[in-house]
Amino acid sequence: MLTITITSLSGGQGKTTSALFLGRLLSRAGLPTLMLDSDPQHNLTTYLGFELEPNQPTLLEFLKKTVAPEDSIYPTDYNDNLFLIPADDQRKRVGQIKRLITMLGNSYSKQVKCECMSC
Repeated sequence: MLTITITSLSGGQGKTTSALFLGRLLSRAGLPTLMLDSDPQHNLTTYLGFELEPNQPTLLEFLKKTVAPEDSIYPTDYNDNLFLIPADDQRKRVGQIKRLITMLGNSYSKQVKCECMSC
């Protein structure tokens, strides 16, 4: 599985925009692609048109292991190959990105061919 992380310590660098267009491109090319929104501003979630209900699991619940990984993954309306683990404004910087990549890689390497993260 290909994992792409777009990260920077400062804002306004185009991380979310880059992840959004890269994920769309990969999924349109036929690769099942999982988008992870790890930004507390949750712009990737918003840009993909996903509106969370108060009780829906997000990346925070996944990282805290209060839900199974598959319960925090949602299909998007963009196409059948693009999936999202959304963020919401409750998520603060959780320094567990490496563990997240490992967990997802181990769990979904057969179903998902690409991961794009906006951090």
